[in-house]
Order: sequence, then structure tokens, then C-alpha cells
Amino acid sequence: MADVPFTVFSFIAFFLCIPPAYFNYKIPFRPWATLILIGWIALINLLFAIDSLIWASEDINKWWAGYGYCDINARLKDMFAIGVPGAAVGICRFLADATNPDPAQKDLQCHRTRRNLIDLFLGIGFPIIVIAFKFIGEYSRYHIEGVNGCTGTIELSWPSLVLYPIWCPILCLVAAGYACMPLIPSHG
Repeated sequence: MADVPFTVFSFIAFFLCIPPAYFNYKIPFRPWATLILIGWIALINLLFAIDSLIWASEDINKWWAGYGYCDINARLKDMFAIGVPGAAVGICRFLADATNPDPAQKDLQCHRTRRNLIDLFLGIGFPIIVIAFKFIGEYSRYHIEGVNGCTGTIELSWPSLVLYPIWCPILCLVAAGYACMPLIPSHG
């Protein structure tokens, strides 16, 4: 049941996230959303690499129950599904502002703090809020799958649908809207 290529490539993907994070950090007036996105990708690859080492055995009876570790790990993996589209919204907002040909547009540097706080909320704060509400729709704290390790659970009911899985498509649609803004001709 051990999946050596999955483990190796997860570690490689984690280490490949370090140079872009460093160089992006060095860029002045960068949007924080890019660092948040790189952070989420690095974190999910690291979690999957570690989990694939811990739960590589084929004998399910010898698996560690994951108490404590899986409580945090499953929450982080669930937050990933909201944090990545949230960071994508921030990146697309920045690119839509940067490609705006209107000479009367406000200076990007002037509103950098506000933009970065919105990016921080969408990429980290909002996923924390959604995960807090996800506790309402859970039937258990987590379950463990071979190689993938800790995985969050959710009850299949309409209240749990409104509280957790609906936010990823909504954030993706918002990001797509910002991504399409440069295609709309300005009327002015």
C-alpha cells in the first residue's frame, strides 16, 4: 500500500515551493495573495508527504489512530479547499487592477495595505471561519485513508452543504469574474 512515487513527489513539490516563496517575498508591493497561495500549496504537499509515510502500512490494524495530529491535519486540509480559491481571488483582483488601462485608476501602491488585508482575510481568515462552521456538519472528527492519511468528514445534508462545500465554487466564480475584467472594454 506504500506509494513511494506519491511520497517522493509530494516532498519534491514542497521543496519546489520554497524558491518562488522567497523570490515573491523579495518583490516590493507584491500582493500577499501570491505568498498565501504558495504557502497553501507547500503545506498541503508537506502534509500529504508526511501522511503517506505514517500510513504506508498495508495492515490497517497497525495504523496509528492519529489523535491530536489528525485533528489539526484534517482541518488544515479542509481549509486548503477554501484558502486556495480565496488566494486566487486576491491574485485576480491584483491583476485586474494592474491591467486596467484607465489612466484615472487609483495608484496600486496607495491601496496596497487594504488590498493585502483583504487577501489575508480571503486566504486565511475566511477558511478559518468556514472550518469553524464545519464543526456543525461533521459526523466524526476525521477518518484515515491509506497513503492520504487524515481526511475531514462532513454529513451529507443541505445545512452542511451551505456551511462548507459551497464556498469553493463561489470563490472560484468571483476569481473568474476578476480574471475576465481585463477583457471587458472600458467605457469612459
